[in-house]
Amino acid sequence: MDILDQEATEDESFLSRQPHLAQSRQPSHIANQSLISMANQYESTIKMASASDATVRTKWAEWKSRIEILAGGEVSHILSWNVIKLMTRNT
Repeated sequence: MDILDQEATEDESFLSRQPHLAQSRQPSHIANQSLISMANQYESTIKMASASDATVRTKWAEWKSRIEILAGGEVSHILSWNVIKLMTRNT
């Protein structure tokens, strides 16, 4: 979003120096509405994914020892090493 804010600032500055062009150009915040909307959607998706990841890490930490007991020490054979590494890297 910073780049869109920067672009809007530059556009305002440009139009203040060239006011006669204001009639032929949409303001930046209007011209960029679709980009702003997409950026907000992506930001929302990333936040939801982050929250989901945190939930998985918390649940893994909570249940890891029980899963290991039930799996008879075979957790690494049940889950791939990469999944275990991902789930436990922040615990």
